[in-house]
Amino acid sequence: LWRASLRSSVAAWRGVRTFASAPPPAPSISISDFMKMNICVARIVHAEHVEGADKLLRLRLDIGLSSPSSSDASLPNATPLSDHNSSDAQKPTTTESNTPTTTSSSSSLRTVLSGIKQFYAPGDLIGKQCLYLANLEPRKTRFGVSEGMVLAASDAKGEKVFITTTDTGAEPGMR
Repeated sequence: LWRASLRSSVAAWRGVRTFASAPPPAPSISISDFMKMNICVARIVHAEHVEGADKLLRLRLDIGLSSPSSSDASLPNATPLSDHNSSDAQKPTTTESNTPTTTSSSSSLRTVLSGIKQFYAPGDLIGKQCLYLANLEPRKTRFGVSEGMVLAASDAKGEKVFITTTDTGAEPGMR
Protein backbone atom coordinates (compact mmCIF):
# COMPACT_ATOMS: atom_id res chain seq x y z
CA LEU A 1 0.00 0.00 0.00
CA TRP A 2 2.78 2.45 0.87
CA ARG A 3 4.51 1.68 -2.48
CA ALA A 4 1.35 2.62 -4.36
CA SER A 5 1.12 5.82 -2.35
CA LEU A 6 4.78 6.60 -3.01
CA ARG A 7 4.36 5.95 -6.74
CA SER A 8 1.31 8.21 -6.79
CA SER A 9 3.21 10.98 -5.00
CA VAL A 10 6.20 10.68 -7.34
CA ALA A 11 3.92 10.71 -10.40
CA ALA A 12 2.12 13.80 -9.11
CA TRP A 13 5.42 15.54 -8.41
CA ARG A 14 6.75 14.71 -11.88
CA GLY A 15 3.56 16.06 -13.43
CA VAL A 16 3.91 19.36 -11.60
CA ARG A 17 7.57 19.58 -12.51
CA THR A 18 6.88 18.87 -16.18
CA PHE A 19 4.15 21.49 -16.29
CA ALA A 20 6.30 24.10 -14.57
CA SER A 21 9.31 23.60 -16.83
CA ALA A 22 9.69 25.67 -19.96
CA PRO A 23 9.83 23.97 -23.36
CA PRO A 24 13.32 23.61 -24.81
CA PRO A 25 14.42 26.65 -26.80
CA ALA A 26 13.96 26.46 -30.56
CA PRO A 27 17.08 26.75 -32.70
CA SER A 28 17.95 30.29 -33.82
CA ILE A 29 17.20 31.45 -37.35
CA SER A 30 18.71 34.32 -39.28
CA ILE A 31 16.85 37.53 -40.04
CA SER A 32 16.89 36.56 -43.72
CA ASP A 33 15.09 33.29 -42.85
CA PHE A 34 12.53 35.25 -40.83
CA MET A 35 11.99 37.70 -43.70
CA LYS A 36 11.00 34.79 -45.96
CA MET A 37 7.83 34.33 -43.94
CA ASN A 38 4.84 36.32 -45.13
CA ILE A 39 2.89 36.86 -41.91
CA CYS A 40 -0.15 39.01 -42.53
CA VAL A 41 -3.48 39.98 -41.01
CA ALA A 42 -6.50 37.90 -42.01
CA ARG A 43 -10.17 38.12 -41.01
CA ILE A 44 -12.04 34.88 -40.27
CA VAL A 45 -15.23 35.06 -42.36
CA HIS A 46 -16.40 31.46 -41.89
CA ALA A 47 -15.60 28.63 -39.47
CA GLU A 48 -16.98 25.11 -39.28
CA HIS A 49 -16.28 21.70 -37.80
CA VAL A 50 -14.56 19.29 -40.18
CA GLU A 51 -16.64 16.13 -40.49
CA GLY A 52 -14.67 13.10 -39.33
CA ALA A 53 -11.87 15.13 -37.73
CA ASP A 54 -11.39 15.19 -33.96
CA LYS A 55 -9.30 18.36 -33.77
CA LEU A 56 -9.88 20.38 -36.95
CA LEU A 57 -11.87 23.46 -37.80
CA ARG A 58 -12.10 24.66 -41.40
CA LEU A 59 -11.56 28.42 -41.50
CA ARG A 60 -12.18 30.73 -44.46
CA LEU A 61 -9.91 33.75 -44.21
CA ASP A 62 -10.17 37.11 -45.97
CA ILE A 63 -6.55 37.97 -46.71
CA GLY A 64 -7.24 41.42 -48.14
CA LEU A 65 -6.68 41.17 -51.89
CA SER A 66 -9.78 43.19 -52.70
CA SER A 67 -8.04 46.54 -53.26
CA PRO A 68 -5.75 47.46 -56.15
CA SER A 69 -3.04 48.51 -53.69
CA SER A 70 -2.72 44.95 -52.36
CA SER A 71 0.47 43.15 -53.25
CA ASP A 72 -0.76 40.06 -55.10
CA ALA A 73 2.76 38.81 -55.76
CA SER A 74 3.52 38.36 -52.08
CA LEU A 75 0.66 35.93 -51.44
CA PRO A 76 0.49 32.36 -52.71
CA ASN A 77 -1.97 31.37 -55.43
CA ALA A 78 -2.91 35.00 -56.03
CA THR A 79 -4.19 36.07 -59.42
CA PRO A 80 -4.44 39.56 -60.85
CA LEU A 81 -7.44 41.47 -59.55
CA SER A 82 -8.74 41.88 -63.11
CA ASP A 83 -9.43 38.12 -63.11
CA HIS A 84 -11.64 38.28 -60.01
CA ASN A 85 -14.78 39.06 -62.00
CA SER A 86 -14.30 36.43 -64.67
CA SER A 87 -17.00 33.79 -65.04
CA ASP A 88 -14.74 31.05 -63.69
CA ALA A 89 -13.46 33.02 -60.71
CA GLN A 90 -15.10 30.77 -58.10
CA LYS A 91 -15.02 27.34 -59.74
CA PRO A 92 -16.46 24.68 -57.46
CA THR A 93 -14.08 21.80 -56.92
CA THR A 94 -14.14 18.63 -54.88
CA THR A 95 -11.55 17.38 -52.41
CA GLU A 96 -10.60 13.73 -51.88
CA SER A 97 -13.35 13.45 -49.25
CA ASN A 98 -15.88 14.71 -51.84
CA THR A 99 -16.42 17.87 -49.83
CA PRO A 100 -17.26 20.74 -52.19
CA THR A 101 -14.81 23.60 -51.93
CA THR A 102 -14.10 26.72 -53.91
CA THR A 103 -10.95 27.39 -55.86
CA SER A 104 -9.37 30.24 -53.95
CA SER A 105 -6.66 31.15 -56.40
CA SER A 106 -8.80 33.93 -57.83
CA SER A 107 -10.14 35.56 -54.67
CA SER A 108 -9.02 37.09 -51.41
CA LEU A 109 -10.29 34.04 -49.50
CA ARG A 110 -8.11 31.18 -48.29
CA THR A 111 -9.05 27.95 -46.54
CA VAL A 112 -7.06 26.83 -43.51
CA LEU A 113 -7.52 23.62 -41.55
CA SER A 114 -6.59 24.37 -37.96
CA GLY A 115 -6.31 22.00 -34.98
CA ILE A 116 -8.19 24.30 -32.59
CA LYS A 117 -11.58 22.53 -32.41
CA GLN A 118 -11.39 21.79 -28.67
CA PHE A 119 -10.51 25.41 -27.85
CA TYR A 120 -12.94 27.41 -30.00
CA ALA A 121 -16.55 27.20 -31.09
CA PRO A 122 -16.79 28.07 -34.80
CA GLY A 123 -19.25 30.91 -34.19
CA ASP A 124 -16.87 32.59 -31.73
CA LEU A 125 -14.20 32.95 -34.43
CA ILE A 126 -16.22 34.69 -37.14
CA GLY A 127 -15.13 38.31 -37.49
CA LYS A 128 -11.90 37.86 -35.52
CA GLN A 129 -8.71 39.10 -37.08
CA CYS A 130 -5.68 36.89 -36.71
CA LEU A 131 -2.14 36.49 -37.98
CA TYR A 132 -1.80 34.18 -40.98
CA LEU A 133 1.30 32.59 -42.51
CA ALA A 134 0.46 33.20 -46.15
CA ASN A 135 3.39 31.65 -47.99
CA LEU A 136 3.32 28.21 -46.41
CA GLU A 137 2.99 25.57 -49.12
CA PRO A 138 -0.60 24.30 -49.40
CA ARG A 139 -0.97 20.93 -47.71
CA LYS A 140 -3.37 18.32 -49.04
CA THR A 141 -5.02 16.18 -46.35
CA ARG A 142 -7.88 13.71 -46.40
CA PHE A 143 -10.10 16.57 -45.18
CA GLY A 144 -9.14 19.00 -47.96
CA VAL A 145 -6.35 21.44 -48.75
CA SER A 146 -5.02 23.85 -46.14
CA GLU A 147 -3.65 27.03 -47.72
CA GLY A 148 -1.52 28.42 -44.92
CA MET A 149 -1.50 28.56 -41.14
CA VAL A 150 -3.22 30.64 -38.49
CA LEU A 151 -0.66 31.52 -35.81
CA ALA A 152 -1.44 30.65 -32.21
CA ALA A 153 0.20 30.41 -28.80
CA SER A 154 -0.12 27.50 -26.39
CA ASP A 155 1.04 26.41 -22.98
CA ALA A 156 3.72 23.73 -22.61
CA LYS A 157 1.17 20.90 -22.45
CA GLY A 158 -1.02 22.18 -25.29
CA GLU A 159 -4.00 22.40 -22.94
CA LYS A 160 -4.58 26.10 -23.62
CA VAL A 161 -4.41 27.53 -27.14
CA PHE A 162 -4.98 31.13 -28.21
CA ILE A 163 -5.02 32.37 -31.79
CA THR A 164 -3.02 35.54 -32.28
CA THR A 165 -5.35 38.49 -32.80
CA THR A 166 -4.67 42.04 -33.91
CA ASP A 167 -5.29 45.50 -32.51
CA THR A 168 -8.10 47.74 -33.71
CA GLY A 169 -7.26 49.35 -37.03
CA ALA A 170 -5.39 46.42 -38.54
CA GLU A 171 -6.84 45.36 -41.90
CA PRO A 172 -6.64 42.06 -43.79
CA GLY A 173 -3.53 41.92 -45.93
CA MET A 174 -1.36 44.11 -43.69
CA ARG A 175 2.07 42.62 -42.95
